[in-house]
Amino acid sequence: MRGLFGSMLAVALLGSTTVPASAELLSYKYSGTVTKATNFEPSIPELPPATTHPGETFRGNFSFDTDDVVYDEGEGYYFVPLTSVNFALPDEDFYEDFSGPGGQVFSSPTLGTTEVQAGRADYQYRLNLLFNTGGGPFDPKSLAGKNASMQFTDYGPNGFQVEGVAMVAPVPEPATWLAMLLGVVLAGLAAHARSSRAAPRPRPEPALC
Repeated sequence: MRGLFGSMLAVALLGSTTVPASAELLSYKYSGTVTKATNFEPSIPELPPATTHPGETFRGNFSFDTDDVVYDEGEGYYFVPLTSVNFALPDEDFYEDFSGPGGQVFSSPTLGTTEVQAGRADYQYRLNLLFNTGGGPFDPKSLAGKNASMQFTDYGPNGFQVEGVAMVAPVPEPATWLAMLLGVVLAGLAAHARSSRAAPRPRPEPALC
């Protein structure tokens, strides 16, 4: 048991030191419910039309490197390229992963808003997540725990557009998962030790004369 504990502790410590403190890759997941759905007129009658409806769920995630945050004095906003972004409508069996040109986070100290923008019409898909982050310098970690208005458009044949409110949460890093797993194991070992001490010992049988 001590060997297992030592191995897990070593793995946790190793995982927590593999990424330098100066390089932070922030990953966020979001989810919500569609509040408005617009199905475009079919441009290819042979293909089935879109069937999105309000009430369906959506989810996705996005990530960016804080080392890439830049402030544009001329435009008066902060921006950082996205390293990954995706959007999914599970009920429609739809999933799109895209991070091509145009995938960036824009933050305006003047407007007090931060927007995640990904894709364009000529890429067939476009995603917008708009946050109210207040004025002042852009804090990449300020997106955690906030809600954002969501709009996703599929410009493809028989496409659609959906809107909703997304709840955003940070994605735990591998080191965090290891620490949580280690905590669960330690709690289980402690509970087992307490139950072993509390278990009554069997009484010895009386000796036969």
